[in-house]
Amino acid sequence: MSPNSTKTNKPEMISIKESAERLGVAEEIIRFSLQEAYPDDFDSLKEITLAEFETLANTFKQKALEQNRGEVTAISLLLARVLYQ
Repeated sequence: MSPNSTKTNKPEMISIKESAERLGVAEEIIRFSLQEAYPDDFDSLKEITLAEFETLANTFKQKALEQNRGEVTAISLLLARVLYQ
């Protein structure tokens, strides 16, 4: 067994606080996002697995891209109305 290995395969964890800091959102947003997966303790959860964090990060990234696309579309439509009136 190598010196860095462990007897159990415990998943890597990240705190809710660090998750929020890395994603640039409030801890409450992280907790609310986890409500379905942890219905009984989402409000007191201290940490999540790194895999769960990565899933959240990808979801937030996708939502941000969708929001940006929507804003660009709205601006384009407004600009087209102004230019072609």
